[in-house]
Amino acid sequence: MHPTFLYESCWNLCLLLFMLWFRKHKQYDGQMLWIYLCGYGLGRFWIESLRTDQLILFGTGLPVSQALSLVLILAAAGNLIWRGRKKKTA
Repeated sequence: MHPTFLYESCWNLCLLLFMLWFRKHKQYDGQMLWIYLCGYGLGRFWIESLRTDQLILFGTGLPVSQALSLVLILAAAGNLIWRGRKKKTA
């Protein structure tokens, strides 16, 4: 049994420190939000894999919480890539 609440707190603290460092390098409005959503999704995906009490999507073996985290990661990463390329061409 893992102390997932502790892991999540440590993950969020590391994400905060990264974001405080990165804010000097941000390129467009909203980038920090998408970085947070991507980072939070990555952390949740990993932490939820450690939990033993999960609701499993039928036929996939993938927990619902991990599936939602994966959707969040893909949406945030896709937005970061799209907006980053859009910024370079402008």
